[in-house]
Amino acid sequence: MSNPNRIQELREAAGISRVELAARLGVTDRTVARWERGDVQIPDEQKLALADVFETTVTHVMGWDESNGNGVEAAAP
Repeated sequence: MSNPNRIQELREAAGISRVELAARLGVTDRTVARWERGDVQIPDEQKLALADVFETTVTHVMGWDESNGNGVEAAAP
């Protein structure tokens, strides 16, 4: 199963380590790694916090289809 979220991509583009992101969000770096791999669901409040950290939308962070705004994941290219 592929993971469509953009957390790792956004984190690396921002020059933020997994440990630093975890500290900003009040979670462990292992939790961030699980989110990046798509192993666990991300709580809604953490989705909002991720969007704040990366100065973007939850839709963008999660890799959802931004064209229709319905929260449906975009198809893999």
